[in-house]
Amino acid sequence: MSAIKRGVQTLFLEINSYFNSPHTHVPPRIWLLFNNKLVSIATDKLVFMDDLAYGAKKRFSHSLRDFETSDITFHTTKHADALTSYSSLEDHAAQLSLCAVPETPLIVKVIAKSNVEEALVRFWKDLPEATLVADGEMVYLDLKDSYVLEHETLGRRFLVRSIYKELCEHFERDGLHKWVVAGTPGVGKTVFSTYYLWIAACENKTVVWEPSQSQEDVVSTYLMTSGSVERLAAGSPRVLNALSDPGTVYIVDGRVPILCKAWTLLVTSQQEHYKHLIKKAGTMPLYMAPWTYEELVNCKINLYGEAALPTKLMDQLYEWHGGVPRYVLELASSRFKALGDEDAVVDTLVEELTEAINKGRITDIVNAHAARTRDGEYSHRVLHICSHPSGNHYRFHVAWASRQVEAVVLDRITQEFTTDLKNFLRISKEYNTGNLRGLLFEPYAHSVLRAGGTFQVRRLFEGDPSSDQNIKVSFTAAKLKLFRVYEEVDTHIDVFWQPFSKNLSSIDLLRGPANFFQVTVAKRHPIKYSGLKIALNAMGQSASPLRLYFVVPPDLFWTYKSQPYHNAEGNLYQGPLGRVGDVEQWALITPEDPKVAIM
Repeated sequence: MSAIKRGVQTLFLEINSYFNSPHTHVPPRIWLLFNNKLVSIATDKLVFMDDLAYGAKKRFSHSLRDFETSDITFHTTKHADALTSYSSLEDHAAQLSLCAVPETPLIVKVIAKSNVEEALVRFWKDLPEATLVADGEMVYLDLKDSYVLEHETLGRRFLVRSIYKELCEHFERDGLHKWVVAGTPGVGKTVFSTYYLWIAACENKTVVWEPSQSQEDVVSTYLMTSGSVERLAAGSPRVLNALSDPGTVYIVDGRVPILCKAWTLLVTSQQEHYKHLIKKAGTMPLYMAPWTYEELVNCKINLYGEAALPTKLMDQLYEWHGGVPRYVLELASSRFKALGDEDAVVDTLVEELTEAINKGRITDIVNAHAARTRDGEYSHRVLHICSHPSGNHYRFHVAWASRQVEAVVLDRITQEFTTDLKNFLRISKEYNTGNLRGLLFEPYAHSVLRAGGTFQVRRLFEGDPSSDQNIKVSFTAAKLKLFRVYEEVDTHIDVFWQPFSKNLSSIDLLRGPANFFQVTVAKRHPIKYSGLKIALNAMGQSASPLRLYFVVPPDLFWTYKSQPYHNAEGNLYQGPLGRVGDVEQWALITPEDPKVAIM
């Protein structure tokens, strides 16, 4: 029997088992038909119809490269209604079971290409008429008669984050001609590029635009001039001629841009092409931080509403995914529309995140992120690119996606290094670039403190006289409690209080009656004066001495120095310290033998 014949028999046996089972299931493989071309696609990793649309776009990449998944519809027959795009495959199991053989494929349809081009032209023509509208402390860009990038799912307005204006100020002030704006996938870099399209349209600039596309697609390049949009080949003479003009604005989303004389903006996650491009002379990288909770709430109210996205659902996902609107707003609302159950949406999106955490060892996640590989894209769900403590957009700070993710990572670290703590401290020391070492060390240090025990400490003085102090302090074991605002802190409750947001204050942990903790692996860790002052006010008056402990690994303990206080701009604070001056600074060592600390 030939291999082909055996394969056909196996396929029909699978189909027969589905038809004869008591409940119809989605077949393991579905046949698709588009423009008389027949392909099949495996369904084992597909959950929603949108996933199937993405798979169809990849299989028919040449024909569907200019279409969004929302433009792709599926029909059981030529004249049948489209299957609901927001539903799951299981919802259509009965219809899809018929498409398990090539004789009755699922028919793929799309919006006519001319309509897509007309929609984009309409968006571009209407863009100069868009206006900025204030909503409390937030600002939105309102389009008149078109959708954002002419995708209905994006709506007719978008939030103009304060960081958008700050990035544009760099463009205008610093006089460079090539810029890279990088950030965690899903934080809105594409929307930022749309904001700059609006600026270019208002200034009547010629624009060459390469929108975001999958890696397999042929690059779509649009030449946008006053009142017209043309799709051209990337290397066509007209595109190259436009790119030779320094007055042209060249915007590229997630692709390697052509090196040219045009003013260039690349928006991207940290990938290989990003790493190589920033090494080019005259190119400057800037970094976009995730959203604040306040930005997410305001955007939810204005663009989604409570019925489409319940606040409780958004809050639950924010506690896991942090400030990434792709998961906390966009996917949350679409999954809620499909599933209709808040708990089910949380379960699916949290499961995807924990799968990212459990994909390999914690050090594998950190390595992939640092190497900026394709696996690093996966790790971006776990590690976020955040604002640098200095407030400088030219630099970034890496942090765990959320406190919940940090807790799961802590469990993994405990499992991976519980029998070899010295090896953990050695490995964490190897990550001496940026703050990657701190990412591994911080959750471990928190767990040691919460477990309680006796710790060696030494007082830090200005001028840092040498000291061989052998002072010990003891803390009883205590649970962790998160807080969003300082008004929630009650130092009479014997717990470790941890800010929900790392941007809230100058400290990592508080514990009554008067103890502050800052975990660090840096020899220099200035303290924000205003943040510590607010924390002190929350602590209230206490007869106990005010102490700020710098929790450090063994290799820093004996040489650690007193740290300066900085103002909001990152410069040395010159004013009167007031009560902040009463705070004693101490170094606290995390022992290599956990038995020393956990008693």
